[in-house]
Amino acid sequence: QQPTQAGGFGGDQQQQQQQQLQQSSRGPNVKEIIRANPEWMMTCEAIRGKVATDFARAKEYVTVAFEKVWPIYEYSRKWDFEAYQREARTVNALKDELDKVATWEKELEKMRTRQTCGFLEVESRKLRQMLVPIMAEKMDALKRHTQNHARIKCKDQRNKYKAAISKVTSRPTDLPGFSALLEKLEEQKSQSRSLVKHANVVEQMYQILAHHEVRVSEADAVQLDELRAVQAEYNEAIDSCASYRSEKLPDMLTLLETQAATFQEAVAKLHDELTSTPYVDLECFAQPGVVLATLAKIAARLEALTKVEATLKKQKKLFQQHHHHQTHRSSEESESKSKTAGATEKTTAEKTAGAAERKEAYAVKKVAETFDFVRTLWTMVEHWDQDSETWLNDDFLSQNAKEIARHVSLYKRGAQNMQKKKGAKNDVVARLVQLTAELHDRTPLILDLGSPFLQKRHWLAIFDKLRGDDSNVECPPDLNFSLAQLFKAGLVKHTAFVADLAHQAETETIRTDVAETLTDITEQIVAQNADAVYSSSSSESGDDDDDT
Repeated sequence: QQPTQAGGFGGDQQQQQQQQLQQSSRGPNVKEIIRANPEWMMTCEAIRGKVATDFARAKEYVTVAFEKVWPIYEYSRKWDFEAYQREARTVNALKDELDKVATWEKELEKMRTRQTCGFLEVESRKLRQMLVPIMAEKMDALKRHTQNHARIKCKDQRNKYKAAISKVTSRPTDLPGFSALLEKLEEQKSQSRSLVKHANVVEQMYQILAHHEVRVSEADAVQLDELRAVQAEYNEAIDSCASYRSEKLPDMLTLLETQAATFQEAVAKLHDELTSTPYVDLECFAQPGVVLATLAKIAARLEALTKVEATLKKQKKLFQQHHHHQTHRSSEESESKSKTAGATEKTTAEKTAGAAERKEAYAVKKVAETFDFVRTLWTMVEHWDQDSETWLNDDFLSQNAKEIARHVSLYKRGAQNMQKKKGAKNDVVARLVQLTAELHDRTPLILDLGSPFLQKRHWLAIFDKLRGDDSNVECPPDLNFSLAQLFKAGLVKHTAFVADLAHQAETETIRTDVAETLTDITEQIVAQNADAVYSSSSSESGDDDDDT
């Protein structure tokens, strides 16, 4: 009898099996006997344990071995090369992508095609045969993409270097051309760093291709050599341009100061013109349109001077920057004592230049202010001439007296403000102040004449008053007359009479309106009383009939 631990059966179990055999009417069952044999059962149990153990080993191997292969499979399944080409990537991203695929290719090379785990064999030949060409295809596509990208960027950088060289190869001798050259040289200070950065990117891409054993075509190699050559040519061109700048800068500074002096003379001349005839001449007061036409030409000259001023400022600032750069480089090469002296000299020069620039800006600003004042003045004179002509010579009763008084008050205030600002010694301003003040003094009379209460009989009285002064003026039947006619006839002397007449007309009109209103009210009251009496009578008559 075997122990329970070995076969899993005890003595009782054997006795039961023997009893079952004895009870069988058909004789012994070999199959049952074998299955009931303890050794058979132990052998079967050992086989089952072996199978379980080998499957566990195989599973563990698959888990470990295929864990590295699974990302490769997912990558090959999801990767879209067309979408990858459309996205912009840095050179580091390209390098990482190529290194990743190269690492996977090595992993596939190390991958075993079969592995024995006991009586089991793990087959991976088909998987490897599927993934190796896929990874090779992806690697070739990445190499082609990197090579094409390197070729395009190399050509682009070569052309950019050539364009930059063409900007600094000119050697102008005139001030505008030299200023443009300095601007281009200043521009290259920032662009040179970008050019070098992108040229280094091209070099890195070709290094990546060499690392992955990509054969570069002869045309690409020639283009890369051209880029390196033009890069050296660019550095030489920049150094040559800087040397030319240092050589010509003192002469150009002198020429710039000469042009600045000429500019100042033009500004002073324009200012003198604006403060002389015809802009301060009373003889032109009756022809403001002619003066404004000449001011339009002055405006064009002032605009041109403003542009010249902006150009001079820009050039001075640019020259000072390059002069400072040149002085700084020279001071770095000199002794400490020379440095201090040069710095002091530079500071003094900058202060002087800054003061001169502020003076020039003030001069142009002053001329512009003078021009604005003169143009505003003569525009006001023109408008005053047109409006006053209308107010004085058109039919008076067709105009609004209140609007005339309001506009005259505005003109007077504007003229006085101009006199306070800059027109204290300007005869044109003084004349405008005088005319506006004279007509403003007559605005009470104009308001009385424009009273809506004046009737024809009142106007007949006004003209009768004027005839008393031997003015030989008659009242037009259609009351068509102008203020100029009334003023010429001497109506200003009768301002009080006109005011009393306007007041009397207003009073009469009010009384008439009140009387008419009272009459209407009285008639309404009488009518209402009559209706009440009639209603009462009708009611009493009806009561008498009922009694009867």
